[in-house]
Amino acid sequence: MISIEIVVSGKVQGVWFRRFVLKQALKHKISGYVENSDNRDVFIKASGSETDMNHFIKQVSKGNLFSRVKNIQTFTTLEDKEIKGFFIR
Repeated sequence: MISIEIVVSGKVQGVWFRRFVLKQALKHKISGYVENSDNRDVFIKASGSETDMNHFIKQVSKGNLFSRVKNIQTFTTLEDKEIKGFFIR
């Protein structure tokens, strides 16, 4: 299991992007959460297998039909507690 934090910038708020991330997380067996940031970015905390995480990041980088992902930053983290499931905050 690996844990990462992802910051996604571009046209990612107000375009159903968090719902898209939720669906991708469930599809790829990722646990964690997604939330809007005050600066119009979207923040994702995610944990999963390396293979599942690679597929998840690839889909998040593409975005949904309504979004335009300009940049994605990933940061490896140490998981201090296990998050069960995936949810929108």
